[in-house]
Amino acid sequence: MTELREARTFLSNHGWLSEAPVGLRTMLLSQCELRKLSRGDYAYQTGDQTNGLWGVVSGGFAFSIAPHEQGPHMAHVFRPGFWFGEAEFLAGTSRRYDVRATREAHCLWLSVKKLSIVLEREPRLWRLLGSLCADHVFLAVGALDDMTIRNSRARIAAILLRLANVRLQDQPTDPTPELDITQEDLALLANLPRTSVTAYLGELERQNLIQGSYGALRIINPGGLRRLVGEET
Repeated sequence: MTELREARTFLSNHGWLSEAPVGLRTMLLSQCELRKLSRGDYAYQTGDQTNGLWGVVSGGFAFSIAPHEQGPHMAHVFRPGFWFGEAEFLAGTSRRYDVRATREAHCLWLSVKKLSIVLEREPRLWRLLGSLCADHVFLAVGALDDMTIRNSRARIAAILLRLANVRLQDQPTDPTPELDITQEDLALLANLPRTSVTAYLGELERQNLIQGSYGALRIINPGGLRRLVGEET
């Protein structure tokens, strides 16, 4: 019960729900269950029946897409404070994406049944759910905008900032965020050869902006990466 209370407190104060009225926050979080996922576990996969709303408390998730001919490949990462799973609920469809834990993770999970009950009791939550969907649309638009950056090194820096949720400003609770991402993942995201990505990451590491390790990357200086993007675009 202590872990559940701590998880509810964390998601009440971080991310999407943190700006919602206290009463709505409390109502929604009171219906959530705590779920633990091991590395490699899926919250859901493409084609699954919609299973509810998820909020990341700890760990991380890879969000993979394959809407057309290519993929699946990673398009984003979900970090603590991030909520997901609302789009298919609102659309009344099966899952369109894969969401897989990249390390041990804890989430709050709200089943479709309980989410429907909460929405029936408090119609104002529909607007709150719509705002979550809008946040994800804005995130996608920002990602598309970063892909138009012609300078390859600046494009990589912008992508890293977006994945770490520090594209526009630092996160005081996580000043040097770590990403579970491979150079191959980043090459796909940046639409560059892997050899080029390796070279650019080496430059960024020598400038003490990032620190690489096997299958992961830590952003040491988010502000420095943002300045680089601004100077080279």
